Amino acid sequence: MSCAKPSHNTEATTEAACRGEREEHERFCADMANGLHAMAQPLTILRSAVALLAMAGGGETDSVRYVELSTRQIDRACQIFASLQDLVASQLIPAKEEPIELESLLAETIQDRIGALDTLGIGITAPATDGMGRALGDRRRMAQALAAAIETAAATSGVGAVIQVDASAVDGFIECAIRTTRRKDNDLNSSNRLTLALVKVNMQSQQGRYHFNQEPFRISLALPAYQNDPQKSETICCETCTA
Repeated sequence: MSCAKPSHNTEATTEAACRGEREEHERFCADMANGLHAMAQPLTILRSAVALLAMAGGGETDSVRYVELSTRQIDRACQIFASLQDLVASQLIPAKEEPIELESLLAETIQDRIGALDTLGIGITAPATDGMGRALGDRRRMAQALAAAIETAAATSGVGAVIQVDASAVDGFIECAIRTTRRKDNDLNSSNRLTLALVKVNMQSQQGRYHFNQEPFRISLALPAYQNDPQKSETICCETCTA
């Protein structure tokens, strides 16, 4: 008994799939390397601050300053470490497929960040999402992606800027776009790039879409619209009956 030779098309498909897996693995490794580089920065500053604190010689003002600096860098290192953990989890744990009330999720995400943004002198606008229906994806990952996108916009915004969050239905997807009206810096540091890498992976793991444009600044997140949504069907029916 002889085995049939694989066709040329089969070989090409297999080769393309392997190439795609290699490229995805290389991107993941690059994101991890960038995250480790980002973590090295606060750890280096923290080590220096602790050394200076030890040599402060009883100077109360210097001691307080070095303790505050150490605290900030510890918080920063913890945030980066959490992002690395989430990045690995997104590769190992499949995303859920569930209807997401995007309107309430956006409202919660924005409300949770108004106070911190106000402290930075940055405003934020909420989108109108009435009648848009629900999206299909993983609510936790979408919440994480939205929060991270807003935080990245804030990190690159100047005082007096307004972060604009818009939502719309486009080609069977529900898209959320995050913009900022005033930039303080066009460059993204390692921490910002790690955050965006996590946003991208979170969206792709849900069969969603991600697009980032640095200038003008815009982050686009899109999830498939929930098909046969009873809420949307009921809204259409009521509008038809009223007409």
